[in-house]
Amino acid sequence: MARLELAARADLNRRLAVSGRRVLVGLLLAAVTACAPTPVKTRYFRSESYTFSRADRATIDRIANAAAAEVRTYLPGLPAQLELTARPSTEVVNEFGATADAMPPNFVMWTVDPAHGAGVVAIAEKELRATLFHEFHHLARVAVGNPGTVIERAVTEGLAT
Repeated sequence: MARLELAARADLNRRLAVSGRRVLVGLLLAAVTACAPTPVKTRYFRSESYTFSRADRATIDRIANAAAAEVRTYLPGLPAQLELTARPSTEVVNEFGATADAMPPNFVMWTVDPAHGAGVVAIAEKELRATLFHEFHHLARVAVGNPGTVIERAVTEGLAT
């Protein structure tokens, strides 16, 4: 009987140790995840003449999240949560088919002309990563202080480019 009790206690202790390790690993993962930047939160506006397709959205989401993850290596001061709004419009830089604006502290508005060139997916594949790097740079720079003079603004544009 004593042997059976000892075996049962040893089995219980082993199970508790395994369970405790699982809880510890879960808590560590939760802590790391809580500190890690979240993916870019993306919103999509539509116009009277255009609604972003699933392919458009998938492409924009993929590029935005990859760009944010990559740019954090160079811009550690970037806000943890970034927001991107994509909107269709013809009010773009004609050479690119798109334009963007950084709106501190963590927001970027990307405007794309769906009728330009080969469409939204092609424009996103060609232009969005570089555009987001530029606009994310503005967000990171504003976090440490707004450029005041014309010269400071010109330098900031040059650095972002």
